[in-house]
Amino acid sequence: RPHVERLTTEVLCQTVTLGWSRCDPTLAPQAARNAQQIIDVLEDICFRRDILSSNPKLNSKISFSREDVTPMTTKLQNHVLTAWSRSNDPHAEVRARKLLDTMVRSKGPFPKADTISYNNMLHLYAMRGNVDA
Repeated sequence: RPHVERLTTEVLCQTVTLGWSRCDPTLAPQAARNAQQIIDVLEDICFRRDILSSNPKLNSKISFSREDVTPMTTKLQNHVLTAWSRSNDPHAEVRARKLLDTMVRSKGPFPKADTISYNNMLHLYAMRGNVDA
């Protein structure tokens, strides 16, 4: 019987955000917000899990590990930045900049920004004609 890999949260989240990042913004205007929502929900789950695990009475009742819901990778973040860079959303620049700033200041579950992260921001600025950024 062949070895079957289990579908992890990381693979699932990266696949979904990759899909949103490739959507035509005229056909799927909410694509970037949907991709961002994946990260936001994962952060919220991690935050709530950390609160529960700090309570000794509740810690033993948690049925999942932090790693199960912390698939924050540079690749995942870059998919979301790509979605924002292609988005027609009037707040795309602000939302993408906030995500990049979080990556740059990373101390939690967020990975550090890389060349692709900055290229996504350059693409966003160029598409909007913002040469001063």
